[in-house]
Amino acid sequence: MFGPVGLCAVSRERSAQRLSRAVASRSEARSALRILRLALIALLYAVSPARAACPGDCNGGGSVDVSELIRGVNIALGSSPLSTCPAFDTSGDGTVAVNELIAAVNAALNGCPATPTPSTPSDPTPTATVAIEPIFPADYRSTFVEVRDCRLGIEHNSRMIRVLANPIAAEPYRQLQNPLPVGSIVIKEEFDGADCSNDADLVSWSVMRKEAAGFDPEDGDWHWQWLDAPSKHVRCDDKLCPGFTCVSAGCHRLPECLARDYMCTQEEAPPRGTLKPVLEHLPAAVLSISGTSPTDVYAVGADPNDGRGPFIIHYDGTGWRRLDSGASGALWWISVTPIDGSFYMAGDGGLILQYTPSNGMFTRPTTPDTSQLFGIWGPSATNLWAVGGDAERHGVLWHFEAGQWGVVDLSAVLVGDDPSTLYKVWGTSGTDVYAVGETGVILHYNGSSWSRIDDPTINTLTLFTVHGSGSFLDTVGGFFLNGVILEHQPNGSFTKRTPSGTPQLNGIFVPPNGNAVAVGNGLSVAARSGSGWTLVNDGEAETQGRDFHATWIDADDGIWAVGGDLSISLADGVLSYGGTQVVAGGPIQ
Repeated sequence: MFGPVGLCAVSRERSAQRLSRAVASRSEARSALRILRLALIALLYAVSPARAACPGDCNGGGSVDVSELIRGVNIALGSSPLSTCPAFDTSGDGTVAVNELIAAVNAALNGCPATPTPSTPSDPTPTATVAIEPIFPADYRSTFVEVRDCRLGIEHNSRMIRVLANPIAAEPYRQLQNPLPVGSIVIKEEFDGADCSNDADLVSWSVMRKEAAGFDPEDGDWHWQWLDAPSKHVRCDDKLCPGFTCVSAGCHRLPECLARDYMCTQEEAPPRGTLKPVLEHLPAAVLSISGTSPTDVYAVGADPNDGRGPFIIHYDGTGWRRLDSGASGALWWISVTPIDGSFYMAGDGGLILQYTPSNGMFTRPTTPDTSQLFGIWGPSATNLWAVGGDAERHGVLWHFEAGQWGVVDLSAVLVGDDPSTLYKVWGTSGTDVYAVGETGVILHYNGSSWSRIDDPTINTLTLFTVHGSGSFLDTVGGFFLNGVILEHQPNGSFTKRTPSGTPQLNGIFVPPNGNAVAVGNGLSVAARSGSGWTLVNDGEAETQGRDFHATWIDADDGIWAVGGDLSISLADGVLSYGGTQVVAGGPIQ
């Protein structure tokens, strides 16, 4: 039911392939495809009314072969005259229509029909009908998850199809679980169009619902329905009705389907780092994300100027809620993990916020000045670092100790007037801290003083984020179409590990296993595995001018990324996810 597993009869598949190849070789292939799709319906149903003549029997031999079918398609397209095979024009109107092609295909499959025997008509006995309720909710799209993207479904009337599953079925479906949980609902949307983007082309639904044991032991206790769109009229409430050709012919009982609890396709596992939007077109760009688990996620961003301050949202596993901090201005960063039970945030005008989830309280400490802050980190609540830049784009470094924030003098390591804004800070401990920024600035703190790591190969590159775990330490950056990934080496130097074609990267997160993910311009994504870095998404497909700014990986290897329009407007926020969890979309409460 759900995807290309081959036609139920090998002879049908071969005939369809030969016919398709012949038509595809002509310049009119686009028009012919529409005709062939309709003709394939007959291939799948293999049902036609008896006729006195044999449609498509060009030579009068009492049968129809593929060469004659091709001749009929050419007549329908106008590339051959009707005189080459008048047998296709069963209506006598001088043309060959789609229904006449279908009749010829049926004759090729089933043999030429016999002349019907006249019979005395009788009035049918009327029977009462009872409306049957659909076995899926009317608003299924608000909660169901796409588990198979749009593609041609040859085995289902040659329509474009898309498969969605309810939350309890989505992940088991992807993991090929057998059996799927009772209550699982899997919906196949069928579109009579070029793709699945226009609901005006939605013509029907095929649905399976897993019932309690004993409903249908012969076929896995699945309940099948076939419904018309847009009416949701239940055309079929039984797996053996004529519409379910593939079901009644046994396709769902093929070994590869039975191994997946009657699911005849599964979505190919996308590459790690393939992300899909969860929240889009938010009122503010989302600039940083963090959390403690897949069901405890925080994201911060710009101030949409709606009177509620910077955009701060929390996900609890069921939905999203906006938090009001009482502050104003954009927040550019949230600490990658809680620090002694609190998250720390930094942003515009020297803004630093401490948020304590246990009591839901925000605290705003006094800060030295109104410098722009882009990053904050610390090994403990009594030992914090914040970085940014002043109005002249000189690097700013603040340290929190002895209960207050103070400015750190960087004149010994940031010499001259070159731009040196610091964008992020991170460390492994209080005696091993790194800060990165403009013109390739990499600073290191050893517990007593800061020093600069000079490398002529990177001193012209802007570095936006630094992060690590265990023996891994990475920093990313670049400019526009030229991104860079630098990996820290045991000797203290940094080595480029950038895949070809990588655009500017703005954020990176390194989990304990070292399988880091970096994100950047055009919603681009790069991922590291044991074999090195791979550019999963080069960003070229992004047409809305959005970029990722930061990423975070949860303990289940779920990858989260945030961004939006990172120009002056800092609007049109996006939050994306890739992983095994079903993450709820909006609205944001």
